[in-house]
Amino acid sequence: MHLSITEALPLPPDDVFHLLRDDMPALVPYLYDIDRIDVVGRVDQGEIVHIENLWHASMTHVPKPARPFVSPELLSWCDHATWTTSTRTSVWRLEPRVGSGIFYCTGLTTITLEGQGSRLTLQVDLD
Repeated sequence: MHLSITEALPLPPDDVFHLLRDDMPALVPYLYDIDRIDVVGRVDQGEIVHIENLWHASMTHVPKPARPFVSPELLSWCDHATWTTSTRTSVWRLEPRVGSGIFYCTGLTTITLEGQGSRLTLQVDLD
């Protein structure tokens, strides 16, 4: 399945880029059903930055009858992203923490100038 998501944001493109690349955990209060994001690795190579984040989804909205069968590990995944400063883009893939092969997800994040703010575009391929 291919998804294309576009959102206008009231911040300059460089601010959006640095927030997403350098301070993703600060977004948790604004993300539905995410308890926390842990940065587990970062390698800076000039304008290229490789980042690995561990995402933890909330059990809050798992239906009560299903909770005994759903562990927190099932609701967590690794985000492996390569950010390029000059193009304000990120190529990424998601990897389930448990249940290898349960899904395959890759994507491209692009941040561009739009008027006084930014346009955030996500191209997502999910199987």
